[in-house]
Amino acid sequence: MRRILVLTATLAVAMTACTGGGSKSSDRRADIYSAVIRAVLADTSHGKITSDTSVFVGAARERSPINLEVQADIVAQLHEVATIRFVDHRGEAIDDSNPHRPVKNNGLLITLGKIPSAAKTVMVNAGRYLNAANAIAYRVTVKRTATQWKPIATTSVSCRDLQAPVC
Repeated sequence: MRRILVLTATLAVAMTACTGGGSKSSDRRADIYSAVIRAVLADTSHGKITSDTSVFVGAARERSPINLEVQADIVAQLHEVATIRFVDHRGEAIDDSNPHRPVKNNGLLITLGKIPSAAKTVMVNAGRYLNAANAIAYRVTVKRTATQWKPIATTSVSCRDLQAPVC
């Protein structure tokens, strides 16, 4: 399943590159989500993130998935930061055979909430999960500058409920 998703995202990147990019709506979502992921990865309470780190990403609510065009744009924007792998279900990223339920490949799982529409400053919920005892919920505020979306505020709280919308 993971190979299919990575292959699909790769094909979407290639198709987007050949067609001159996606819609403004998908570009906006990819830019905002990329800024949110960067803010979560910048949290120093976990180990150093490198381009080899497996970062699994999924929608906070599985019924509201992140479309493939947006996924491909995010992978393209963050490929030098970490190895981004999108998952449809959190269980694809978590090792259930281990009682501590760590993320596979010594990675981390980031969940992303919905993006409010039509604003130059937006607040997005996100979650970071390392294992059953280490999950943090974030509220990241990003603002549109002349050329990009940048995080301007990040708040976090520890959470242990994996079923919470952002954990």
